[in-house]
Amino acid sequence: MVWATSSGVCGKYLAASMTDWLVAMEAEGSLIPGIDRYSAQVRAELIAMSPATIDRYLAPVRAHDPIRGKSTTRPGSLLPNSITIRKAGDEVDAEPGFFEVDTVAHGGPSLKGQFAASGERHRHAHRLGLHPLDP
Repeated sequence: MVWATSSGVCGKYLAASMTDWLVAMEAEGSLIPGIDRYSAQVRAELIAMSPATIDRYLAPVRAHDPIRGKSTTRPGSLLPNSITIRKAGDEVDAEPGFFEVDTVAHGGPSLKGQFAASGERHRHAHRLGLHPLDP
């Protein structure tokens, strides 16, 4: 339940944020001690789990029911011809002013109903010799 609520993050990130997830889910009422096998002992075991153990326990669940995000965009015919689409691992231009913008829909596994959308600007300061916190 914690893994699904976290949008299916890997064991490394889930282990690092497990306490925060449990506190939030307990406050929200999703996890109640004494209901559905959740207890103080289970809570302590979840917090103590290593990332590798989390990944081992989740392997069958991931194989059977992988969590995948939904896309709110569709590829068009004009965009690839006018803008170079960069993939992960491609070299980043070292020109001043180079940045990327991503749009993110925060709607979970469904696009039905209302959801929040945000834009993220990624500036490649390390390639430009600028301080990472410069605007």
